Amino acid sequence: MEKILRRLLEKLLRGRVRLRKLPDDVGGGKIYMSDAGGLGALLKPMSKQDPMLINAAKFMVKPGNVAWDIGGNLGLFSTVASYMAASKGVVYTFEPDVEIVKLLRKTARVQSPQNAPMNIIPSAVANKTGLREFHLAARARASNSLADYGNTQQGGVLETQTVVALSLDDCLQWLPKPDVVKIDIEGAEHEILFDGATLLSTARPIILCEVSIGNEETIGDAFTSNDYVMFDAEKEYKMDNKIEKAAWNTLGIPKEKLADYLP
Repeated sequence: MEKILRRLLEKLLRGRVRLRKLPDDVGGGKIYMSDAGGLGALLKPMSKQDPMLINAAKFMVKPGNVAWDIGGNLGLFSTVASYMAASKGVVYTFEPDVEIVKLLRKTARVQSPQNAPMNIIPSAVANKTGLREFHLAARARASNSLADYGNTQQGGVLETQTVVALSLDDCLQWLPKPDVVKIDIEGAEHEILFDGATLLSTARPIILCEVSIGNEETIGDAFTSNDYVMFDAEKEYKMDNKIEKAAWNTLGIPKEKLADYLP
């Protein structure tokens, strides 16, 4: 019965968009939410919209920071980062789904002038710049992925599109070096953190990365070999909670920056 009700709601709310208000402790700004983020994006109170992600953005982003949101989806991290970075900061949001890009650009336009500008880049991110096949999820488009990846949350593939993919090395040539990076790309995270990219060794931002099953060892090696300390982002941020193996949501902090975040 519950599954039937959920499917009915998904059909009724398909394509719906709501202009919603962020919690007051992250500025109370506006964000356009849609069923692309699942039913919860439309129906859950905003205080319960991915509290881990909101708390991580509050912890990671400081005034004046440059933040890169890789796999922006509806822009929850980006909008909180925009508030935290304030007017002297800047946010770059990478998202290949053109329908979600439209919402992100609407959200960017309604941010306070006291916030950092949100720059929406309609692109995937991968280990090299070029064209890639991209799967649109049959259910919530938050589970969209490059064609080589994905998970059971997709509920199958609605459509396959060809999209532009940018490498982080090229982005480091074209954009301001990031202080903060969030990565949520449904299994492709090893391409950009392990397969030759210099983000960890040269830019050395603090990073929040969703780590898909099977990528824990590769992502853990990428962090530890570049002198990062890892934390489980679902837990309290303190040295007693550092981890040796990558978690589902892993926070990586360069060793030389630990005192800036965990004094």
